[in-house]
Amino acid sequence: MEERIFHYTKGINMKKILTQEVIKTSKGMTEYGEVSCVSLTTNPVFEKCILPMKPVDKTPLDKVAINGIIKLSDMSNYMTVTDMKEASDIVRGFYRIEVSSDLEQLNWYEYRDYCRKRGKTNKKYFIFWENFLYDNESLYDSLFSLKPIFMDNWLNIEVRDVETASWRKLTRKDILNIMTMEDVKLFGLKIVHPSMEMLEVFDN
Repeated sequence: MEERIFHYTKGINMKKILTQEVIKTSKGMTEYGEVSCVSLTTNPVFEKCILPMKPVDKTPLDKVAINGIIKLSDMSNYMTVTDMKEASDIVRGFYRIEVSSDLEQLNWYEYRDYCRKRGKTNKKYFIFWENFLYDNESLYDSLFSLKPIFMDNWLNIEVRDVETASWRKLTRKDILNIMTMEDVKLFGLKIVHPSMEMLEVFDN
């Protein structure tokens, strides 16, 4: 039996994904030598890398971030939101899109080598990335697509039930809720509400 392959994401991203009918490649931390990609995984439970992060103290975001991205040197100033209810509320829920196993994909080591061959990479950044994946039990599950994944390669879309920690297929009501969801800009430097005072290491 083939392993299922998922792209895990947050509710705040789903409206754009459904409207555009494509999972776009991330912007990538090109200054560190990273190549844009779509992050995938065979983890059938939950991908911890999509959990939001927030400042340990009240340090203003515009002093520690560029375009909403945390610098590696400032990572110690942030903590992962591990309370699933709180995390889900912040990002408007967690979703996953199952994609075709026929897509071209690289594992972590292939992706790392691909990046290294295409430019000067920051070794500390890639070591951090690898340790981050390992600490989150994601290193051996992680896969990377160098191309956007269009809707005709999606097999299924599910939403996570925070109370039961289970996944269920989207209903028409779920889709309506997503499409009418108010846009929330978590990556802006302007804080809309105290609960939005958080950032992420990667743009999932």
